[in-house]
Amino acid sequence: MTTLAERAYSAADLLEMEDGEAFELEDGVLREHRVGYASEWAAVRLLGKVDAHAEQHQSGRMVPTNTGLRIFGDDGRSVPRSDGGYISFERAGDRHFMPRGYLAIPPELLIESISPTDEMGYMHRKIRRYLDAGVDVVWVLFPDTSTAEVYHSDGTSTFVPADGYLSGEAFLPGFRCALSEIMPAPYFDAAE
Repeated sequence: MTTLAERAYSAADLLEMEDGEAFELEDGVLREHRVGYASEWAAVRLLGKVDAHAEQHQSGRMVPTNTGLRIFGDDGRSVPRSDGGYISFERAGDRHFMPRGYLAIPPELLIESISPTDEMGYMHRKIRRYLDAGVDVVWVLFPDTSTAEVYHSDGTSTFVPADGYLSGEAFLPGFRCALSEIMPAPYFDAAE
């Protein structure tokens, strides 16, 4: 992930940039937000299942992939972009909740799908900040191994093997998704 540090940027700057959706903001520094095909594919498949469950139960709404988040309370110096998530109507405060810009309420769930270009140090900082900001659970997908890691706000984490599943726990009751339903089959890169 490339960083651009010629000056300190703000959330407002990012919104005004023509290609702002291609960047995240970490403490005023722009970070190129690049995604890999397999990682985005897995995230979108999972997000579709989360959305269908939320719609069926009228419990909330999915957080679209690449949504800018203003949840860190740092005066707009950081705007991460997740690979999706879920926010309940209860947490949002309204069934018609639809922000015009950044999401400023920490959702119950965020999803990160790891691609070969992701820097793991940055990803770990990002996950920790999500949880510190009030996100309940972060699902981290690893498409290269068809596994996942579930991080909770209480500091615990759980490894999910390729034959395991993700659970909606208390925030999305009844939701259950086998990793085999969302992860790509063993694949190769035709460019290699």
